[in-house]
Amino acid sequence: MRRRIVIQKSMVFMLTAIFAIYGITGISAAHHANFLNHNATRSISEAAASGTNVGSAVTATDFEEAFDRYRLRARDRLTNSTDAASFSIGSSTGQLTTATTLDYETKSSYSLTVIVENGLAVGNPANPTIVYFNPDEIDVTINVTDVDLQFSDGDSTSRSIDEHEDSGTDVGSVITASNFDSTRDRYTVSGTDARSFSINSTTGQLTSSAEFDYEVKSSYSINVNVFAGAQTAAEDTISVTVNITDTTDTSCPPGYSLYKDDCLKHAYGSGFGEADALPGFTAEEQARIVEAITLETVIFNELFNGTNDVQDWVELRNITDADVDLSGWRLIVATEASTTAFTVPEGVLLPAGEVLLFLNTDPTHPDMPLATADDAAYQYLVNAGFHLPPTAFTLILRSPEAWEDSGGNFFFGYETPPTVPVLTDDVAWVRIRPNVIGTRVEAWEASGYQDGLGYDAHISEAISLGTPGYHTQQTRTADVNSDGVVNILDLVFVASHFGESNVPAADLNGDGEVNIQDLVLVANAFGDVTTAP
Repeated sequence: MRRRIVIQKSMVFMLTAIFAIYGITGISAAHHANFLNHNATRSISEAAASGTNVGSAVTATDFEEAFDRYRLRARDRLTNSTDAASFSIGSSTGQLTTATTLDYETKSSYSLTVIVENGLAVGNPANPTIVYFNPDEIDVTINVTDVDLQFSDGDSTSRSIDEHEDSGTDVGSVITASNFDSTRDRYTVSGTDARSFSINSTTGQLTSSAEFDYEVKSSYSINVNVFAGAQTAAEDTISVTVNITDTTDTSCPPGYSLYKDDCLKHAYGSGFGEADALPGFTAEEQARIVEAITLETVIFNELFNGTNDVQDWVELRNITDADVDLSGWRLIVATEASTTAFTVPEGVLLPAGEVLLFLNTDPTHPDMPLATADDAAYQYLVNAGFHLPPTAFTLILRSPEAWEDSGGNFFFGYETPPTVPVLTDDVAWVRIRPNVIGTRVEAWEASGYQDGLGYDAHISEAISLGTPGYHTQQTRTADVNSDGVVNILDLVFVASHFGESNVPAADLNGDGEVNIQDLVLVANAFGDVTTAP
């Protein structure tokens, strides 16, 4: 390894004399590598990758490759600039190269100082020491040129595709940007519905990554971005609306059923009926609905009203011992201002004791996992237009024969009565009393899971509610005072509320009243050890 020492020119003659006195040989002939000018300019495209040459080399006269060298000053003494960190230089060639990707919109020019140093080889020729002296400098300005990639359609555009087209189908014409170089630049897709599409990075051709159903979701919103070379920041972005074209179907692909000239996805997958506006209810109709609610077949079991309206869901439960055909049933969402209904397609069965989930986001998406995704009994229906309002609302479940159930925190002419739960604020609510109408506060309880969707790893499956698709009812423990053991104290607590209603802690079987059945549950659990308090 050659040792390197930098000295000033004035010391060369002194060293030469000293080396001569001590008989050291191998000193090269004196020479002077200098820059003819002290300013230079180079340019490079912002699309250049790291390691790309920046213009022609910066060279000095009388440069001897075996001894002399080029280097970059780490910091400019006047400006304290750190631009040298973005480049490197060949020590024997003077060739500048990029050490990172550049972006014209972020920084359009750089200032560097290139230094050339003369070298002397002294000492033993087999292992000489290179002594550097007589440095000269040149200031180099590097201008970054703008690639100027701009989408031809401006800031927004639209494309369309027929519903039920196979995944991988081209979506309209290509989306292109001016000055695009297919060997260097690239397109990407992002945005709300990006997972339903892909894009050819070199041509700008959008393709579908999912099957579409107009009745489930009639339009999608995505962004297409264009990048110059290896840049990490997009040169331009265009908003793209993809409209799904409604078709009159005579036959349907696998996984769909023909319903009113439309193909709708089955349960155990995605899709439920068309959302259609209903006229407001009259006072007489409101009274009739209240009287007609049965609470005997299918009820609202659990719901989640997210503040972002993206992950809202409502769960129904069959409380009978027979399967229920939900074909043509309606889930109605009503507020003081509007009423909207969603229709269940033909052929959807809800097995005895099982649940069916209505939601607006595919529950198999990583952001919204189902608790029982491997359970053959789990069903869900997706409609992108479905959501629970952030204001007071009511839910009505309507079969072709009767009004089955009502739930929510608003009931027609009554403006947020104090006797109903909030049912909002990103909290999942579970039905604890199936025989109490769902617009009553005593019918609901905030579930054990409060933060988003999916299982809470710290809560047992027996009480991990707030998870769409998880249909085990909450099991109330007989340890009502939560001291870790079922004993006489728990029995006394339940007995003290005997005959009362609206005391969830003492109403262990959730039938709406503290009675002999609750006392029996405590007595049968005497001595059981529960979770430590």
